[in-house]
Amino acid sequence: MNQRQWIPIEESSLPNLARVKKIEWLIAAGGTLLFLLIGVALGQPLLGVLGLVVFGAFSWSIGRNAEEAILTSLSLSPANEDDHARLFNIVEGLRMSSGDHRPAMYITQSDFPLAMAISESGSDGNIIVSDGFLRMMDRVETEAVVSHLLWRIRSGDAALIAYLISFHTLMSRVGLSGLARKVMEKSLDPRSLIWADISACQATRYPPALISALEKCAQSHGTVSVGIAAPFCFALPESSTNDTDSSSIVPNVGFARPSLSERIAVLKEI
Repeated sequence: MNQRQWIPIEESSLPNLARVKKIEWLIAAGGTLLFLLIGVALGQPLLGVLGLVVFGAFSWSIGRNAEEAILTSLSLSPANEDDHARLFNIVEGLRMSSGDHRPAMYITQSDFPLAMAISESGSDGNIIVSDGFLRMMDRVETEAVVSHLLWRIRSGDAALIAYLISFHTLMSRVGLSGLARKVMEKSLDPRSLIWADISACQATRYPPALISALEKCAQSHGTVSVGIAAPFCFALPESSTNDTDSSSIVPNVGFARPSLSERIAVLKEI
């Protein structure tokens, strides 16, 4: 049942990519202005050109290889069509109906039903699920969660998050983590998870399946260790024992996410 009439959801990646470009231009312009002012003070205005080159190259490099760095931080094994036929069939069916490119697929080890979408600008994206997810979710729940993940890749939400993680990492190295946090807060839409949930319900054959998947996540406990990949996760354990940020240098500020109960309530209200 197609429920596209519920709420119009922005699926273009242009707004998120525009946020990335804005940050790149601000860094290049700010650095150029700084070097120009120093150059004028020293009687060397051509320092402005050096500033443009240095900060232009710096801003360009921020998001490059962000996807690879995040994937490398996780313990993954490639999914294969023989052992994970259901996952491949669901991804193939959804991406063909939506016109998405085929993402790479990986499996990670966790009893918690982890599911992530990781991407960067120009990438086909990556979908990662845990072996616990594959055991716990039935076909319609898997389809709903995968639809959520594909929306995050399609809309550029995952690419924006990857860029901001890389941005925060580099800025922290020069003592500007506070500035990076402010940029992150301004750049991210805290409702993106809810938009992804609604889009998934609109795109799948059985909308209540996403509610069921969220409820299973809410009932699952234990610890997970995903480090800097935490913002890409469909759901995380909400008990006090979760260890999602123990190895992360990315602050919680800017990556605030609605609770599972809030997301369930929104979908039930719709």
